[in-house]
Amino acid sequence: MSRYRLHSPDGDDLGEATYARLVHPGDEIHLGAGQRFRVLDVVPFDEEDESPFVGLLRAQHGQYALARRALSEVTLAKEVWQ
Repeated sequence: MSRYRLHSPDGDDLGEATYARLVHPGDEIHLGAGQRFRVLDVVPFDEEDESPFVGLLRAQHGQYALARRALSEVTLAKEVWQ
């Protein structure tokens, strides 16, 4: 099992989560009460650290992450066609 600390892009503590597999940037994760988050960054902890966590996730609430991703895809498409 992989246990992570979660933080918002602003550095707010979002708690912790445990998953059966390693989490990667771009993954959508689910927390209690149906909350969905998009993983922005993963900062792994060294195995030498005696932390119970494998890393830190910087994650953004799902509805905002999806809107931001859609906007960036539209911006990228505009740049490609110019």
